[in-house]
Amino acid sequence: MKAAGRYVTIFFLYFLILLFYARRSCGEAVV
Repeated sequence: MKAAGRYVTIFFLYFLILLFYARRSCGEAVV
């Protein structure tokens, strides 16, 4: 279960990075 939690954390961080870059490229249109 610890490995699963680690993968979830990595996936969450990856999602935040994608969202951050999406906002930078699209401006404030994407909330």
